[in-house]
Amino acid sequence: GHEHHFSGDSLAAFNSLSAAIGQNVGNFNYSSSVNSFTYDPVQAVFLPSIDSLGSLVGQRAETIGKGKFNGAVSWSHLQYRRFEGQHLHSLSVVLPHSNCPTCSPAQLDDFITVGMDVNFSQDLLALYGTYGLTDRLDVSLVVPYLVNHMSVTAKAKLNPAHDPAHSFDPADCIDPTDCNPDPQVSSARGSKNGFGDMILRAKYNFVKGSQSWVPDSSFVVRGQFATGEQNEFMGTGHNEFRVLFVFSKPIDLVTPHLNFGYQASTGGANYDLFVWDGGTDVRVTERAMLGFDIFGQFQNGDGVEQNLIDVAGGGRFNVMDNLVMFAITQWPLVKNNGLRTNMTWTLGLEYTFF
Repeated sequence: GHEHHFSGDSLAAFNSLSAAIGQNVGNFNYSSSVNSFTYDPVQAVFLPSIDSLGSLVGQRAETIGKGKFNGAVSWSHLQYRRFEGQHLHSLSVVLPHSNCPTCSPAQLDDFITVGMDVNFSQDLLALYGTYGLTDRLDVSLVVPYLVNHMSVTAKAKLNPAHDPAHSFDPADCIDPTDCNPDPQVSSARGSKNGFGDMILRAKYNFVKGSQSWVPDSSFVVRGQFATGEQNEFMGTGHNEFRVLFVFSKPIDLVTPHLNFGYQASTGGANYDLFVWDGGTDVRVTERAMLGFDIFGQFQNGDGVEQNLIDVAGGGRFNVMDNLVMFAITQWPLVKNNGLRTNMTWTLGLEYTFF
């Protein structure tokens, strides 16, 4: 009989999809917070001790203040729609016949088309804690918990005019009496939940409260540690370390901010990336702010070019005393690179302790 010689090199695209899922989990943009409150005995209310309730995604240069502790919880939903420009419900790859000295020209022209219908979503619950060691230095911890849902249906089909020497195993055919024309279908689904990669962060504010045009300035050192299970898409499988420079400047009711930095990974240079964020928050009332961010990252590794740009909008609302509620929606501007959603939403609560 004829031994099949179809090349699996093109399946690397599906391996890249798995890598992209892990990277998306590791590079999720958690909400930023510099909320801090003081009690005003005249008005008998808690008021923000800085000029705003904080930004949405990017960071401001301020720290929360010595002895202050800020705790938060958020819930984000991600429904992935595209990978490298292809819709996840219609991924396809062609497996050509590999070189074979004993094969006929007709056999060399044969190919298998593999189509995949992928449905993948994540719910991400994040617990945050930030403590002010000094008026200029605070430290933070983020502990994410993920619930993943995935279903995959794959169809493999030989080209219509294939050589009779090529056929699927009749035992695996939909109709064993008419095997060759029928696509071979397999499917699987499942859910998995567990803790993701834990994040530790320190921020030092080296320029504070300048009255001139000089912005408030800080630098952030962040470590993300491989505590999530990589094979279940809970984490990246390697440790990542980021240095970020943060600038912001209150101008009346508006506070623009700019962040940029570099992330290095123990997984190798393929996982290193540049990150940036620019945006502003506007204090619309004493207890409410609205914000906007545009942010991105650039990475080129594992066959997936992660040149990603997103925008986010939303608000923060001081609902009572020192309790803040926030809501954020995020949309991709670049949809043809990496693994992308149509929209991501986040809801959360923050509370400042004394």
